[in-house]
Amino acid sequence: MTVAGAFGSFRLWLDQNLFPQAPKPPRITIRRAAIITGTALLLVAVQLVRIHSSAPLNSLWAEDGYLFLADALRWSFFHALTTPYNGYLNTVSRLIAEPVSKLPVQWFAPAMAVAGAAIVTGCAFVVWRSSAGHIRSTALRGVLVGVLVLPPVVGIEMLDDVTYSIWYLLFASFWVLLWRPSTLAGSFGAGVLLFLTAVSNALTVLLLLVSAADYLCPGQWLGRRRSTQGKAAGDRATVG
Repeated sequence: MTVAGAFGSFRLWLDQNLFPQAPKPPRITIRRAAIITGTALLLVAVQLVRIHSSAPLNSLWAEDGYLFLADALRWSFFHALTTPYNGYLNTVSRLIAEPVSKLPVQWFAPAMAVAGAAIVTGCAFVVWRSSAGHIRSTALRGVLVGVLVLPPVVGIEMLDDVTYSIWYLLFASFWVLLWRPSTLAGSFGAGVLLFLTAVSNALTVLLLLVSAADYLCPGQWLGRRRSTQGKAAGDRATVG
């Protein structure tokens, strides 16, 4: 076998094993939409109840209060959005802090807690969908999502706040990079999530190897890859 042939076989192996085609998503009906909404609300509630003894609806954790909300209150939106902290732009956290800062002060804590739990819930839905090509068993995918929503060993500051949501976004982005969306909406959503993660968490650079492997594969762009524009924008933001 020639070098070119061996490389072609390797690309084909990557395409079939690392980036398998995901099954087509089921059609959204009123019943299914109601189930998804109910599940999302339940997951948010479970996260809040889990640390009820720490009063998540009456406490501002980590940088939620003294940094993101404080910056949103004293600076312009653009200034706060483009100001890094400890090497991170924290774009998602700042995008949430901006509208929350317009609420009455007594709503700051519950709004940030619910927003943090909602981000984790959103990541859970993304992981559920994007891992379908690799994990066909719904039970096993349920376990994966369950560990994401309710990690068995975690510091309390990782729960119900916006600050640490960047780590859940990073985990979801890993699965998104392995995903081959079968719809245009899925491709667009994948690009948006990758971009937001890249401009929020500098460690997204660790996922560039997965992205590079994806570009090596011979799969067709149309219907099998996430949007080129969104993915390229995420990669550029990661490198920057």
